[in-house]
Amino acid sequence: MNTQDVIRLASQYLYRLSGHTFDVLEVSKPVTVDAAVNLSKVISKLSPLV
Repeated sequence: MNTQDVIRLASQYLYRLSGHTFDVLEVSKPVTVDAAVNLSKVISKLSPLV
């Protein structure tokens, strides 16, 4: 699967989530510095959804 296919599939999936209400988004304390860095990357991608 190439990059364009992945982007297309992800876009379709996200489009279907339109109007969906998420009850809770829970973030726990990272156990390592590397985990904290990875978590910050994920959170930065989720912020437009919030």
